[in-house]
Amino acid sequence: MMYRKNLFLGSTIALCLITGSSAFADEDVDLELQLLIDTSGSISSSEYNLQMQGYSNAFQNSTIQDSILDTSNGAYGKIAIQTVMWSSQATQQAMTNWTLLDSESSINSYADTLYNMSRPFTGATYNAEALDFGSSLFSDNGFTGTRNVIDMSGDGYGYDYMYGDNWWFNGGDTSDARDNALLGGIDTINGLTITYDYAEVGDLNLTSWFSQNVIGGTDAFVLQAGDFSDFTVALSQKLEAEIDGGYIPINAIGPGEVYSAPAPLAGSGLLSILCLCFYRLMGWKRDDVLLS
Repeated sequence: MMYRKNLFLGSTIALCLITGSSAFADEDVDLELQLLIDTSGSISSSEYNLQMQGYSNAFQNSTIQDSILDTSNGAYGKIAIQTVMWSSQATQQAMTNWTLLDSESSINSYADTLYNMSRPFTGATYNAEALDFGSSLFSDNGFTGTRNVIDMSGDGYGYDYMYGDNWWFNGGDTSDARDNALLGGIDTINGLTITYDYAEVGDLNLTSWFSQNVIGGTDAFVLQAGDFSDFTVALSQKLEAEIDGGYIPINAIGPGEVYSAPAPLAGSGLLSILCLCFYRLMGWKRDDVLLS
């Protein structure tokens, strides 16, 4: 009788372990995407609102939603996403948990969250610490992505570039943080620069600084928006490329490259709005933006 009890108990424990491990298994997704959004002091309140409206509009775009939900070629038709805001050396905050986007309603809900997201802080511009913080949030997040991508947007140089030679600076090096993130399992780090305030400081323009210090990994790229009114168009291009994977969008540059072309739609808010309307009506497809 005791043997039977022990056998039953052992079988029950084994079944519970199997069931439990299945219940807590990570969910497979096509992409784990983290939005690292700059909220430093160079971004005014109105610019912050335009930035968040741009993110919200991009995720409501039918082309972006179709890319997320696409199940062709064995894709899962879903991604996991997280929003992180950052500024100073010790000032980073996860604004959302990792969130599953697997339906039109879940994507629209996330877009509404972005639109209504309050700014948590301002401050300086420490890209290195933001990358360190963001890359640490991928492990044990409940998802297993085919690709892990960090998406960093910003309108200024890191303090390591601006003030690295000053005695008081004790922050990290952005390129070291990038390299550590890639070594730690991040597949790709992309960038989106907003050059309204700091198009160029010294002998290196902001987008080129991002290409040399921020971005890296598989199919990595940085896109430039000339001002905040251009942001949605550039962001939509970037998101579609990140979700689809396997290519670099037109007007973008890769790691280590120097940006010399005019900013996409730079300085023309009206033209940006017209192009965004065209984008939504016609839908830019991946084949249209492949580099030749």
